Amino acid sequence: MPRSCFILLVSFLLLPSAAVALPISLPHQIIDTSRVQSAEKLMKIADLIVAGRYHSPTQTVRTGRKVNAGQIVTYIQPFEIKQLLKGRAGSVIRIASSGVDPLPPAKDPLNTKYPGPMAEGDYVCFLKRLDRQNIYYVIGGWQGVYPLYNGQLIALQDAGFPSFQGLTIAQLRQLLKQ
Repeated sequence: MPRSCFILLVSFLLLPSAAVALPISLPHQIIDTSRVQSAEKLMKIADLIVAGRYHSPTQTVRTGRKVNAGQIVTYIQPFEIKQLLKGRAGSVIRIASSGVDPLPPAKDPLNTKYPGPMAEGDYVCFLKRLDRQNIYYVIGGWQGVYPLYNGQLIALQDAGFPSFQGLTIAQLRQLLKQ
């Protein structure tokens, strides 16, 4: 009996991820990656600030727009929330990001404007909700995403705010209370 309860519980917890597989209406929508002026503004305008884990994209939505030799697509990725720092959300949310298919070379400036899906792993994300949908996007492109390494935030070079570099989640929580 305990094993079947565990399987039922895991299935229930993963239910929001399964719902991601359903078609999502993002007709021709390209996710905004406009830069934010400051770390304070990033914290203020975020609907959600979460620590958790990105999983592989579950859906790709074609936008119908082309750039250089590729097409702009929007990826939908499940994100498992381990700690909620600001806002309200379930244990799994969906995050949209626009990218280019096929993927341009690593040094191509298109990767800054259209970052595409995040690699699986642990991150702190500053998120904004898309209108009328339970889908979020990272604010400021690379400015709003901080990989976690040994429990500390990593500010990505030329993108992340240095004031977040090396903070633990507890320190970030304290900063948000100020």
